[in-house]
Formats: sequence, structure tokens, C-alpha cells
Amino acid sequence: MCFWFKKKPVPPDPVSPYPTETLEIPSPRDIVPLSDITINIRGAQTTLAVIADSNSMDPLFDIGHNAILTPFTDTIPFRKEDLVVGDIVVYQAGTRFIVHRIIEITGEGEGRVYKIQGDNTANPDPYMITNPYIKYLVIGVVY
Repeated sequence: MCFWFKKKPVPPDPVSPYPTETLEIPSPRDIVPLSDITINIRGAQTTLAVIADSNSMDPLFDIGHNAILTPFTDTIPFRKEDLVVGDIVVYQAGTRFIVHRIIEITGEGEGRVYKIQGDNTANPDPYMITNPYIKYLVIGVVY
């Protein structure tokens, strides 16, 4: 788990040239906005997304965590046809993007249909998701 602090006490040191009051230590989040960060994993373009406070994927994701996402392509490494039960995906529901786990897959090719559920929810999502609505694969999390 990672914590960012704005001020860090500096212990007194008789030979230190630094003042004994607190030093201003900037948070990396203040220096580089998350929207400007991309990660290249095995040739796949990725991005970071901040998780909202829905609790549906607790304890894996919670508010403020960052999911590492990669869009799907027609080439390796990440294709929708390679999705399996247990993968965590981001799908679009109206204007919202939802991060949940695939619990069942039916059909084949472009006709695949996914039943999806949050890890911390009692029931699956109320609708079946088809390929066009699945936008990203979650490949990691930054706490």
C-alpha cells in the first residue's frame, strides 16, 4: 500500500545543513496527472484509471486505487476473443464505465455474451454484456 504525504518531519541533526522545520515534499500526483501516464507492457498501450467509491470490487479495488487498463486490439497481446471467466474488464453502461469480473461466457466470436459481477456484490449485473460494450481489460492495480 502506498501513502503520499505533503510534509515530512526532518529529524534534528547537529551537522545537517537542513532546517529542523518540515520540508515540502511534493506528491507525484501533483507533479504528473494520471491522465498523462501511460505504461507499455508487451507492446500494449495502457493507461491508469482512478477507481470510484462504489465498493463493488472490494477488497481488490477501493476509492483512490488506480487500475492499469489496456484497450482491446485485433492483435496480440489482448483480444476480446481471449477473455476467460475470472478476467476483470471495464464495460460501458450508458455514460458510465463499470469495472467488474467476468463470471460466465456464452456464445462464440462476435456473438459472445458475458455475465459480469462485482466481487463484493451478491448478484450478477442485471444485464448480459456483448463485445461492443467491453472497452478495456484490467491488467493490474496500483494501491
